[in-house]
Amino acid sequence: MKIICFELTMPNVGSWDGHWTQEKEGHYIFKHVSDKFFKENGKKLVGSWYYNFGDGWGALVSGSVITSKERQKLSKINRGFCGYGWMVQSIMLVGGIYTDEKLKEILTNKEATNNA
Repeated sequence: MKIICFELTMPNVGSWDGHWTQEKEGHYIFKHVSDKFFKENGKKLVGSWYYNFGDGWGALVSGSVITSKERQKLSKINRGFCGYGWMVQSIMLVGGIYTDEKLKEILTNKEATNNA
């Protein structure tokens, strides 16, 4: 098993003062993936993905493999993913951040291609 740590940051902030109120907090989601899943999908789980909200805000999700000791340390400062867990789900499913509508479209097309 591998532990993948996804971290959320907001490098583009559209607020009046240019700050995200939670920017100094740690925002993590930890996923335990089997060695087989990692071997087949590792490239799409490790890296960085940017999502533009279209209103001056932009989120960056970074994924990396960590040890259980690192997870324990990060868990102590973790403040959650602020409702953006769907981004990690999208990355795990298709290797990028997509809205639910676009994600359904991608998965439907992928399924159609696999069945052809």
